Amino acid sequence: MTPKTLFPIFAALTLAACGQQNAEQPAPSQKEQAQAQVQTGSEPQGLNSEAHTPAEIRAAENAPPPQKLTAVRSSLTAGNAGAAAASGALGGTGSQLTANITGLAAKETAQGLELDMSSDVLFDFDKAELKPEAVPVLEKAAEIIRAKGKGAVAVTGHTDSKGDDAYNQKLSLQRAETVKKWFVEKGLTNEFTVAGKGETEPVAENENSDGSDNPEGRAKNRRVGILVKTQEKIGAENADAGVSAASAANPASATK
Repeated sequence: MTPKTLFPIFAALTLAACGQQNAEQPAPSQKEQAQAQVQTGSEPQGLNSEAHTPAEIRAAENAPPPQKLTAVRSSLTAGNAGAAAASGALGGTGSQLTANITGLAAKETAQGLELDMSSDVLFDFDKAELKPEAVPVLEKAAEIIRAKGKGAVAVTGHTDSKGDDAYNQKLSLQRAETVKKWFVEKGLTNEFTVAGKGETEPVAENENSDGSDNPEGRAKNRRVGILVKTQEKIGAENADAGVSAASAANPASATK
């Protein structure tokens, strides 16, 4: 054979031998693949059982997806915010306690928590029977008394200056009695005292400086006030403190 005839045969035999050698080489093992990935800086596609403990592998397999974790965190945050809002609903003072309640105002004083309820919301003109509109105001007042009341509750009726003094005093007392009765019927077990002050303790002017009528001032004066003691036996504690101080100052007087 000539060289030109032998060259194609020699090339075909060489290619066949190379293919057979490649086919006989085994595929790289998982360990070899992992080592190659480490050498090249790439991350493995799964957890290597030789690099992690069985517990770590099970924890990774059972871990929730990031979306689920985010939803759980959001739910917990919302729940905590709701609990904080609920626990602080009656923790405020003054206007915070009576928000969105027309006809009811509150303020903290040295004597306790003072609530003022408008008589125009509670009663019709010249009447001592409660109107239907009075219920939300009384319910809110009762809620505050239950939450913050620690001692006696004083209910006091007031009127404006229109009419006879004696008549106004009687009407204010009747209205205070009505409010106290409502509280008792709703299950409040506090000790109640009742009084009627008529027109003697106004919180606003019944007349303007020129002697003309002041409707807005008179409306503020028509009210039922509630004093809620936020500490038990304040007077007794103060009296005991006074006796102790006097005894310390003059021990001989304590034996008399």
